[in-house]
Amino acid sequence: GGSIRIPAALTGTVGLKPTYGRLSLKGVFPLAPSLDTVGPIARTVLDAAILYLSLAGRTREIPAVVEQLGTAEGALAGTRIGILSPHFDEQLQPDVARAFADATAALRDLGAAMVPCHWPEARAARAAALLLSRVESAAVHREALRVAPDEIDPDVRSRFEIGAVLTGDVYLRAVQAREAVKRSIARLYDAHRLDAVVVPTVPATAPEADDLTVRYADGSREPVGTALTRLTSPWNATGQPVISVPCGIDGQGLPVGLSFVGRPDAELDLCRLARAYEQAAGWHARRPSLQA
Repeated sequence: GGSIRIPAALTGTVGLKPTYGRLSLKGVFPLAPSLDTVGPIARTVLDAAILYLSLAGRTREIPAVVEQLGTAEGALAGTRIGILSPHFDEQLQPDVARAFADATAALRDLGAAMVPCHWPEARAARAAALLLSRVESAAVHREALRVAPDEIDPDVRSRFEIGAVLTGDVYLRAVQAREAVKRSIARLYDAHRLDAVVVPTVPATAPEADDLTVRYADGSREPVGTALTRLTSPWNATGQPVISVPCGIDGQGLPVGLSFVGRPDAELDLCRLARAYEQAAGWHARRPSLQA
């Protein structure tokens, strides 16, 4: 009779989003073609890297990567990792904020220089991604909206309907905004000589299936769809590679994620950083039991 909680052993997985356009979308039903990206989900960073190279047709590189990442324990001396604000440090559940702080401390202990960075364009990146997604998904589903709107989930249908009435001028401005935020984040990496940045993957842990609302310590609430994309959508706009790894467990046994965000085409460098953290922190090896 109780709500089912899924343990971190099942949900605390690694996800790798490669640089936009580097993996084929052949056979993938589109959502927003100028944003859609495929990538592997796996138990560990090493597994994700192997799957990525396989999907990319780069299997000859696998033995060297296995050797490199298989012994990726130890120092990150000389590595510079940014900690971004605003946007990424706002409205987080306390357990998520604590896990993120612990993760940045662990990276510092591994020898990485943790560099506070101000990126005010994050909100513009998120807005651009949302607008592009709305317009493009409306185009993909235009016929279904016309002939069978009642067969589409009302929340999803409302997104398509919004996209269908946005003008070409709005879409063009979103395209221009995406190019501007891509330039702005590139400048930030160069100015601070960053190898990567780290941010919480999402601001909250998973809500219960029968109450799709995320709650915060100040009493505020946020729809689950908005909450669980708020910190990820900026990277859809910039197209950078991102790898998410487990970095903690909240008071209910639910996993918390940490995202490493790299420069374009730096997937393997990103995996090296994430693997060093993964091996040191050990969250991927935790096995909490299923509770009902």
